[in-house]
Parts: sequence; C-alpha cells; structure tokens
Amino acid sequence: MADFVTKCPRCGMDVTAKSEWVGMNVACPGCQNNFTIQQPGAPVPPPQPQAMPGMNVPPPPPQPQAMPGMNVPPPPPQQGFNQPYGAGAPIPPPPPQQGFNQPYGAAPMMQGINVEGSNWYVDYNEAQQVQKFYTTMWILMAASILTCGLTGIAGAVFAFILLYKFWKFIPYQESYYVTTPGKAVGFCFIPFFNLYWIFVAYRKLAMFYQRYTSAPIVTYATTMCICSIASWIPYLGWIASIGQIVCFFLLFNELKKIVVALGNRSLNGGAAPGYGVPPAPGGYNNY
Repeated sequence: MADFVTKCPRCGMDVTAKSEWVGMNVACPGCQNNFTIQQPGAPVPPPQPQAMPGMNVPPPPPQPQAMPGMNVPPPPPQQGFNQPYGAGAPIPPPPPQQGFNQPYGAAPMMQGINVEGSNWYVDYNEAQQVQKFYTTMWILMAASILTCGLTGIAGAVFAFILLYKFWKFIPYQESYYVTTPGKAVGFCFIPFFNLYWIFVAYRKLAMFYQRYTSAPIVTYATTMCICSIASWIPYLGWIASIGQIVCFFLLFNELKKIVVALGNRSLNGGAAPGYGVPPAPGGYNNY
C-alpha cells in the first residue's frame, strides 16, 4: 500500500499515513490529538485555536437567526477601555460637584447663585435684615449726590455693618485662620495698614463666597481695592473713585444675593445650625 501525507485538524502538522489506515483513529505526534485518517484528497478542516494550559475557552455565543425576508441590524458597538475615542456612544462627563468642597475662587458650573450642598447656615431673619441694610445703604449712597455727601456717611456705616455680617456668616471653622468679623472691620480704620488690610477684608471675603456664584466677585473685590489705593493719585483719583464705587456695589450685591439664598435654604430645611458656631474654649482643634 502507498503512503500519503495528511494534516492534523488541530495543529495542522503533516502526518504520514498508510492507505490501510483510512477510517482509523490515530494520534498526532505533535499535539497528541486523536483524529480519523481521511481518504487522500478529502478536504481537511482548518486547525482549531488552541487554548493556553489551564484556561477554559467558552464557546462562541449563538448568532440570532433571522426569519426569511427579515434584515437583522448589527448590534451597536460597545463602549469600553479598548475602544478608540469617538467610537460608539460617547461617555458623558460626570456631573459637576457644587457646594462646600469646591476650592476657593472656583466658579460653579451653573449660572447665577447655587447654594445646594452647602454646609453654611444663615438664619432666614438675618438674611432678610441684610437685604434691608443693603437697600438702605444704596439709597443713602445715592442720596449723597443731592446732600453733598452727608447721607454718604450714614451709607458708609451700613456698608461696614454689612461687611461685618458677611464675615459673620462664614463658618468659624473656615475663617478661623484668616480673620474675625470684628478685625475685618476694625483694621480698616488703621492708617496706612488699611491699604493692605482691605485686600484681606474684601478680597478674602469674596474668595469664600465665590463658590456659590458664577459672577467674578473676586475680580470685583480686587479691582475695588486697587481703585481705592489709586484714588489717592492726583488727577486720576476721581476716575479711580468711580471704579471703586462701581465694583463695591457689584461685589456687595452678589454677596447679598448669596446670603439671601442661604437664608431661604435654611428656611426650607437646608443646613442645620451649629456648624458656624465658635469652637469650645481651648482652641480650634478641640471643636
């Protein structure tokens, strides 16, 4: 009988067989796979993929059978780590986090005022009082044009009262290492030193409140402080004074709106009182 060459259906190795072996099971000398010797010239199935030792390869999932005359659309691409950017459905970005843990000076994603998630507590009645003080201050400042500045003095008094209250609403645990409401107002009356202190009293204040508004209140406060110093320059003082007044009202108007929003939130069951109280005797760390 003549010899012929066949292939192992598993590994594809050439195996020399005899004609009388046709129909018999033999072992492949390469992969030790048992297969049946086929007639010379019979089609040999392609080699099967070999799994790594100790790994169970699951069978491929069955393909859905379409009814005659029906076109089955292909499945949508799956989004994953190995898929290139832009393929399939895009992964939506995480929603912005708004509230207490946002860093100072970072504007919120939402436009306007947003106090959701805040740990600050502002009493509703105090918030309404701030709104009344702001309206009174604005009227007195506007009336100073007609009274040659007499009502402006009373308006300045209300401005310092509002500055004190804005610092008071900041929780003690946050403002402890910056200043106190009394120092924020009192140090503004120290000659020459107040040129530095206004940046602490107003700009630092704006940095605490910036997390709750999209308005650039830190920029308002910084510009107001610079214009306040520049108002002492001859010939340019009146221009700087106008800029100081404009930025002052822009800043305090935003602070007033934030305080009112915090007061309304506490009225509707927002943050509970207790977070903003001073620490117990013995220091801040014992709170």
